[in-house]
Amino acid sequence: MVIEDAFAPPIWARFYEIVTNQPIFCSRDGIPKETIAEISYERRNGYSWLGYYAKDLLAKQYPAWQRQWAPKENVLRSTHP
Repeated sequence: MVIEDAFAPPIWARFYEIVTNQPIFCSRDGIPKETIAEISYERRNGYSWLGYYAKDLLAKQYPAWQRQWAPKENVLRSTHP
């Protein structure tokens, strides 16, 4: 079960639909589904669909990129307190 938490760090899906940028999930049949709840139990619990994959990139590499390429604009401005 995925629960929205405004105070949690950003979580990323492993796969995204390119046109809509929405996460996609699938069972072994390869048919994309919009939610984890729509896929088989085995794939829902035996695969890492969501995670904190970009945590280090956002903390370490993005600040260096921003200083060089967009010093006046932080596109990752947090909406959290």
